[in-house]
Amino acid sequence: YMLGRPAEAIATLEATLAEAERARLMPVLRTVLPNLVTLHTVQGDLARARRYLQRGMRALRRVDNPAAHAALLGRLAELEIGAGHLGAALEAARQSIAGFEANGGGSQDHAPWVLCAVVFQCAGAGERTEALFQGLLASPARAPGPGPEALVQLQTLAARLPAAAPAEALAIAEALQALRAAPDAAYPATEADFWRAQALLQGGRPAEALALAEALPEADLGLAQHPAALWALRLQAALAAGAPTAEALAGAEAVWAQAPPV
Repeated sequence: YMLGRPAEAIATLEATLAEAERARLMPVLRTVLPNLVTLHTVQGDLARARRYLQRGMRALRRVDNPAAHAALLGRLAELEIGAGHLGAALEAARQSIAGFEANGGGSQDHAPWVLCAVVFQCAGAGERTEALFQGLLASPARAPGPGPEALVQLQTLAARLPAAAPAEALAIAEALQALRAAPDAAYPATEADFWRAQALLQGGRPAEALALAEALPEADLGLAQHPAALWALRLQAALAAGAPTAEALAGAEAVWAQAPPV
C-alpha cells in the first residue's frame, strides 16, 4: 500500500484473512479485519468495507477485549466519514474512545480522538478540537511518553488554520516544521508536512506549498487526510503559484470517485 499498490495490499490481506479464519487465529483477525475496512474505505468501496466490518463484529462478539471492539468502532467512524454520515461517525468515534478508556490505555491507540477532530473540521466546528484533545491528555487511554502531547499540538494547530490570517498561518507553518519528528511515532511526518503546505499556501507562499505538496506520498498522510485532499491542495497551490495545472487536474480526476463527500 505504501508503494502505491493498494490492490496488491488488499489481495495480500484477504489471503491472510482466509488463512487466519481457517486456523481461527483471533489475534490475526483482530489486525487484518480492521485494516481491510480502512483500505476499502480509502479506495471508496464502502459497501465492501462495511461487509468486512460486520465480519469483524461477528468474529469478536464473544471476545472480552475492549480495545479490539474499540478498534472496530474506530473503523466504523472512518467508514461513516467516507459516506458523509458525520453524526454516525461522531457517535462511533465516541464509543471507540469509551472502549479504549475502559481498556485503561493498554492499546495506546488515539485514532478515535483524531476521527472526532475530522468530524469537527468537516462540520465547520474546528474550534472544538482543542477541548477534545485536552480530554485526551487527561484520559486513562492516554499512552505514556511525549507522543500524546505532540499529537495534541499538531491537531490544535491544524484546527486553527481555517480561521488564520496570513501572518498567523506562517507562524503555524513554522510550528509544524518543529513538529515533524513525532515522538513515539504519534503521527507520520507527512501529516505535519501536509498541514504545513496548507499553512504556507494560506500564508501567501504558494510556490513553497506546491513544492512541499508535490513531494508528499498519497499513501501516508495520516489518519485525518484522504489522498483526495492532497490532490486538492496541489491543485490549489498550482493555481495560486501560476504553475501548470495539468498534472494536478489529472490526479484530482483520478481520485474523484474515491473522495469522501465532505
